[in-house]
Amino acid sequence: MTTHQLIYLRGAVSAGSLILLLSLETWLPFYPGRTQRVRHGVRNLFVAFLNVAVVAVAFWKPLARVSTWSAGHAFGLTHWLGLSDLGGLIVALVLFEAWMYGWHRA
Repeated sequence: MTTHQLIYLRGAVSAGSLILLLSLETWLPFYPGRTQRVRHGVRNLFVAFLNVAVVAVAFWKPLARVSTWSAGHAFGLTHWLGLSDLGGLIVALVLFEAWMYGWHRA
């Protein structure tokens, strides 16, 4: 699988996950009432935008260096487990989502 295919796959998996979770929250809402749900959604989108902006501005260079180094030295959990590109992507996404869930709950 090429890098471009992985990038598109990551976007598709992210969009699909978002659609699935929004559908689930619609069917089984944590916050009753539309006003609270919209306020909750806007707040989450603001925090997500702020997070992306801070990471993009402040940490893009270190993230790029670490990513390049770890790929060149076969360093990391997905390399150690000997997973294919698709398997590594799935494991990385699941672990990332678990990490973000923990951060969100904290």
